[in-house]
Amino acid sequence: MKFLVVAVLCAACPGLAHAKAVPHAGLRFDSPGVLNLAERTQTIKAGREVPAASLSAADTKEILTAPTLDETAPALGFSDDEYDCKPPSRTCSLLQERTLMGATGTVVKRDGKRLTITPTSGSPAVFVDWIMATTKTADGDQTTHAYLGRLRGNGYHRVEVQFGHDAPGNFLINSETGATAFVHNGSDIVMPAPDGMHLLTFNTLNPPLSLRVAALDAIGPRLVLTCAVKPESPATV
Repeated sequence: MKFLVVAVLCAACPGLAHAKAVPHAGLRFDSPGVLNLAERTQTIKAGREVPAASLSAADTKEILTAPTLDETAPALGFSDDEYDCKPPSRTCSLLQERTLMGATGTVVKRDGKRLTITPTSGSPAVFVDWIMATTKTADGDQTTHAYLGRLRGNGYHRVEVQFGHDAPGNFLINSETGATAFVHNGSDIVMPAPDGMHLLTFNTLNPPLSLRVAALDAIGPRLVLTCAVKPESPATV
């Protein structure tokens, strides 16, 4: 699917988010300090408007001939694919996870349902698996996490989260500071830059039609660009 969006508003600034573990519940996408890149109405405080400019013929051609992106083939693969467990099984997944954790020394540890990533400085990022059984008056729910190693280019740790009633996602944790970002995987288009230093996320289905770009550098993750279609503006998909 190719996108042509007309009359967008863009803003950019060097914001910064610091992650803190939520006591007893573990880190969540809505925990204080987590940069939630799945939130489509985010704004950048003290941001500046980016002036619109025409693309060069070469840039236009490169965009129009680029591979098609959609939600069914995420650039950040799912744990079943990353672990290459065939058929997928919890036993195989935990074994592969243990291998990836071993490569970090003592930085990443699992204690049963508790996954902990200890950065060079800052507070540890703690993720907790939990299951709530179905009752006569309420549906059951659950959340599980899987460690998937470090991203190329920026060295951020990556933790997949699977929800009982929502699209899965990824936590991206700065290995030095522990600052954390969250992105959906499978319901949003999520694409890292070739050098790994930026990440774009875009939802094609739900208003407001918008995209976000985050810097995954030494002082990130931080939101550096947001673009949103004006309500009165035409857009084609």
